[in-house]
Amino acid sequence: MEFVVLRDDADHFRAILNDLEFFTVRDGILEHLPPSAHLPGDVWQVWGADMQRGRWRVDMMREPGTPDRWIYKRDPTIQMARSAAVRVSETGIPYLAPINVMLFKAKYRRDKDERDFEIARQKISLAERKQLIAWLDELHPGHDWIETLRIGGGRDAGSTGMR
Repeated sequence: MEFVVLRDDADHFRAILNDLEFFTVRDGILEHLPPSAHLPGDVWQVWGADMQRGRWRVDMMREPGTPDRWIYKRDPTIQMARSAAVRVSETGIPYLAPINVMLFKAKYRRDKDERDFEIARQKISLAERKQLIAWLDELHPGHDWIETLRIGGGRDAGSTGMR
């Protein structure tokens, strides 16, 4: 399971998931994090392992925001109301809005990121397209997605994409 917690809540969630062994993930290196150790401030991701079954169970990512404010961890000047950045599914599960996810995925552009972009761009509104274009212009000038978003293809452009 992959989920995000606010920076200051990470140790609380580790305590709740105390049947797992946690490992910090930093620059591709895993290091065991003893249960009594606080999560270092420069660590943004920890993995939780079920050692008895030999399986990873959680991928917990930390974010720098507040309960009311979403802050992009790669550039803290990019912020928005948490109520706009985090959506809730029909079954009550919170998830990050597609344009925020695409902002993260724009950096690497792996095959899976390209597929996700093709799906997401069909579902976002004109206002969301404009916001993502502005972010990409600022952080990734010349990114291929910018032109694709300018051409359109979202909900407001007559797409049949689902909401």
